[in-house]
Amino acid sequence: MIHRRRPVPQHFGFYPLPIEFDEKQFRISTLPGLSKTVAELKQKETFAGDWFYAPAACANIHGVGYRNMPFSTRIFGLPHTHTINIQGSQDPDEVEFVVWCLSFFVGMRLTTTPNGFLDGTPLTPGDLTDFQLGGNEKPAIDLALNFYAKHGEGSVAAKRLCAVIHALFLAQYNRNLPFEKFQYLYMAIDACFKIMQGQTKPKSSVGHGQRIEWMCNFYGMPIPVWAKYDAATRISDISDLRNPAIHEALFFGEPLGFAASGGYETWPSEINLALEMRALICRFVVAILGRTDVPYVKSPIGTSQVYALDL
Repeated sequence: MIHRRRPVPQHFGFYPLPIEFDEKQFRISTLPGLSKTVAELKQKETFAGDWFYAPAACANIHGVGYRNMPFSTRIFGLPHTHTINIQGSQDPDEVEFVVWCLSFFVGMRLTTTPNGFLDGTPLTPGDLTDFQLGGNEKPAIDLALNFYAKHGEGSVAAKRLCAVIHALFLAQYNRNLPFEKFQYLYMAIDACFKIMQGQTKPKSSVGHGQRIEWMCNFYGMPIPVWAKYDAATRISDISDLRNPAIHEALFFGEPLGFAASGGYETWPSEINLALEMRALICRFVVAILGRTDVPYVKSPIGTSQVYALDL
């Protein structure tokens, strides 16, 4: 078996604030020129409204030469701004996992890859979550390291948690249509269920209609009105929305893209489904990583309030 190895410390970014840790388990340091890097990015023509977007694609056209195309590259890179070194580890997946978790806790996409961004990304911490960490990243990194150590090298649970975070972030690209947001968010919730299913091994099958209710009950969290299971029909409102969206390309009863939203008789009129799904996923991730004890996990999801997360 060939083991992939990367030089340590590993560079990652983009993060606009300094981070410095020299701990027994890990080291993180800030690369020189951070303030200059941040300023230069914000002067680029693809930066607007706190988001950095993929640049225009460039192609070599015969007889014309290189020209910008009327579409973006979609995949792009940002400068690496920090380095991370996990003491004694030669497992590249562990570094990746820690950076993914750090991404989640600081609320913006971070990557070790040269081109790790799709379509666009915010350049401000906290934009992609409904909590603020309060400036101390160490407990978050400790959680990631402990989770990875518990599940072991090559853990499918760790890979799935990275997938949850990635789908959560992809859902919030501000050019997404409502059905695209829903699909990404639902995939993230379902991946949370797969992680929990692997950890708890429920005695019987848990269908889509009752999964979110089962997850909320397991962690002692309030059950959203749209996730309450109807034993008679064996569905919830969200599974009733999910099934035609995935299997029939219908979203709120219309072909994808032709209905922005809708509702059910059981829903209060003020429900913002995408907002609540995002908030629920954030709480699931914190709980899966082992911090079911923090008040944030059981806090309401139906508001746009930003919560303090004290780990």
